[in-house]
Amino acid sequence: MCVTASIGIILAVANPELRESIVFMLGTERLSVAPCDTADGALEVASTSGGICFIIDTDPMPPDEAVARLVSTGLPLIWLVNREHSQSLEKQHFVEKPKLGERLMAAVRDAIGCNAKQPT
Repeated sequence: MCVTASIGIILAVANPELRESIVFMLGTERLSVAPCDTADGALEVASTSGGICFIIDTDPMPPDEAVARLVSTGLPLIWLVNREHSQSLEKQHFVEKPKLGERLMAAVRDAIGCNAKQPT
């Protein structure tokens, strides 16, 4: 089973309302979330506690060094972007804000290897 309480999504979103909303949404899917307000905070969580996936808000965009470090972890990345991206890179997904909800959940399921919605 893919979705369990032990799954750790590392979330880096500076906006506290958006961060809280995403934590709530992922919690309804029984996903554990480590919320951070910066990419550096997310990297610290990953280095000390592990995790299986990053969700990173691009507003503000993390510094290039942080982006390179995020990519180098090998964990899947889900970027929250302000406009639609036509590309997806290996282990990287782009979800347009404010169109989160099911689109974000689909990206999370894909990133962690779950292709179908799990029963509740």
